Amino acid sequence: MATVPDLSKYAKVEVNNVSNVPSDYMDPPRWVALTREVNRALARPEVAGVIISHGTDTLEETAYWLDLTTNSRNPLS
Repeated sequence: MATVPDLSKYAKVEVNNVSNVPSDYMDPPRWVALTREVNRALARPEVAGVIISHGTDTLEETAYWLDLTTNSRNPLS
């Protein structure tokens, strides 16, 4: 957020650190926790979307998991 100081002019951004591990440490318990937090955020009417910062080692597995386990019309990227 500090690298984009004008961001607050365009969006209200909340940061929620669900996990801070190397991407190859992503496993089913962490995916379940991520799904829980994503669904919780997307259920709030004022939330327009969710952005997930993720390393590349297991990015496609996490994306596939979230595609299967989240249900919202809001964007998830």
